[in-house]
Amino acid sequence: MVNIQFLGNACIDIISKQDHIIIDPVFLSAPQKGIEKVFLTHHHSDHVSQEKLKEILNDYKKEDKELEIFGPLCVYEELNIDFTLIQPNSRINLNDGFVEVFGYFSLN
Repeated sequence: MVNIQFLGNACIDIISKQDHIIIDPVFLSAPQKGIEKVFLTHHHSDHVSQEKLKEILNDYKKEDKELEIFGPLCVYEELNIDFTLIQPNSRINLNDGFVEVFGYFSLN
């Protein structure tokens, strides 16, 4: 079973038996603890903030595991944070499935 929760703005928290990911973590409601992966769709402030990423690192990430962050080049250029760059038409494997990245365009 997969539990999907909308946490406000554009934030989605997805929890399965073997994965816990959060997408666009500018949440209004607190996510559950144990986050392993963060996916950032683009750099707008209602989708990503350094403060929320720090909050996840300090309060919500899975203990004893490094938080993996994925995003497009525009997020890196805006925030200059260390993460895995995603490419259009790529696939990120999870324990319980995968995330498929479709083509995207600039949102500047």
